[in-house]
Amino acid sequence: MKKLLTITAAALAFTLAQAEEKTNLILNGNFDPDLPGWRKGVGISYETDETHGGMMVLRATAEKDVKNEQEIKRDASWKKLRFTYWVNVPSITPGEAGFHRARFTVTALGPNYFKKDRAAEEEKQAWYLVAGDWAAPTEGWVKVEKVLDIPEAVIVLRIGAGLFRSEGELRIADLKVEAVE
Repeated sequence: MKKLLTITAAALAFTLAQAEEKTNLILNGNFDPDLPGWRKGVGISYETDETHGGMMVLRATAEKDVKNEQEIKRDASWKKLRFTYWVNVPSITPGEAGFHRARFTVTALGPNYFKKDRAAEEEKQAWYLVAGDWAAPTEGWVKVEKVLDIPEAVIVLRIGAGLFRSEGELRIADLKVEAVE
């Protein structure tokens, strides 16, 4: 009987983990370097710590932006998206412009963005949304929950973290993105 309960509990835990993974619109929100979803490159690493396990770490100098993002197709039923994650900004020296800092961003793209013959730049249908913005270091890990309205015309979302013309380090862990009513 005890063995049956142990097997049943393990099966339930596995099923709950699968259900939670299906609600997360992001692939590999735990930043396991052996799983797909996030790229590798200069200034991008995947590390672990005792608090959060896997995390994505971005390191940049003021001369070069470092950004890592995933592109997902938007389901027309998604009116709002909730972003839940942990962030740690151990150091940051922002650049001159207001957006030259550590950010968690969503670039929302409409169908005209992909047309090669668009007449004017303002017709490209791109919205730049921010789900996190830091111009100063955080005091350790901070939990962030942000809900963003998604413009109706959007068909593609580019979701990611970046250091824009800033020098410093940005750490993101336990990322979950889900559609909300």
